[in-house]
Amino acid sequence: MYLLVTSDQIEHCRIDQWYPEFASCSMNTRYMNIPSEFRSFLLSDNIVLPDIPHGLKLKPTDPRRISSAHEDSYEAFGDVNWDSDGSEAEKPMVQEVVENWLNTCIEELGGEVFVKLSWTSPRDASFMNSGLKCRSSGEVLLLLKSSDLVQHDLQHAFRNCMYNGSEIYDVCLATRKWANLDPAMEFRCFVINNKLVAVAQRDAGVYYDYLSEGKVGKECFELIQAFTLQKRITERFPSKNFVYDVFVDRNRRVWIVDFGVLPEILQEPLDDGSFLKCSERLVCIPPHELISWEVLSSLQQPIFFTVNSRGEEKTHDAALVSHRFPIELSTGELTPDIFRNLEKL
Repeated sequence: MYLLVTSDQIEHCRIDQWYPEFASCSMNTRYMNIPSEFRSFLLSDNIVLPDIPHGLKLKPTDPRRISSAHEDSYEAFGDVNWDSDGSEAEKPMVQEVVENWLNTCIEELGGEVFVKLSWTSPRDASFMNSGLKCRSSGEVLLLLKSSDLVQHDLQHAFRNCMYNGSEIYDVCLATRKWANLDPAMEFRCFVINNKLVAVAQRDAGVYYDYLSEGKVGKECFELIQAFTLQKRITERFPSKNFVYDVFVDRNRRVWIVDFGVLPEILQEPLDDGSFLKCSERLVCIPPHELISWEVLSSLQQPIFFTVNSRGEEKTHDAALVSHRFPIELSTGELTPDIFRNLEKL
């Protein structure tokens, strides 16, 4: 068995690519392409938040907010060009533009948002902010700067695919209206050759008896199949193989949370030097904790997969533990925002 992912498949799963088509059945979202200067800030070493932009009023939840006022010092001004005529000050700094955009989005989306880049959320850094809910631009910056997964979007999004493009590619920053999703009601759907073949419990780390044994699971499975047909998901999404995550709310309405890449399963290798290396890496990653590549390739009609006992609960979150130790803790470079968040733990 060989697995193939193309750069087009990855591009199709960017939130700024799929959201306009499916906005009516997804969470309200705003996004912008990140400027190169902001990208450099996210890629820079150390978890140090930028200074507060001039004129920006900090919200109570901003991690840069401190109770005592700063004392003025010449160090606070950095390297000042005293010969400047001040004309450059009239041009808004990139940080100011991004933070103003973030705070505007937060306000427009009800005061609480979930953030992600084109493909990935900073879920591995949730411990830095007591969760992924953000109410201020400072919280967004703290999550993004603390996340290893975000670095994947910035540098390695096309690593496991047939890609001959530039090493520098566009990445967007998205803010989504916060919703308190019940993990038991989140599901991952698998589409192969434009056909829904599987729906799996998204959180494979918990056994929900009412999903595997009760009528709730059966009803959710039926709702998702009906939603897929009604919204023509498999026809409207441009890739023939993909996954999409959905949430079923208390009113029995289905919402799209995200789209993701699903490799094409091949029986013979392609005549390409980089194909085998990419395929070997992909085969090592199962499509889901409850489904193997062999099982997925054999499915002919939609099957519902759930955790059927406590003994089957998967410890998939353990994979994130290795991302949760900031280098500043080992070097002693504790910044005030990190220290304040450590006190909350």
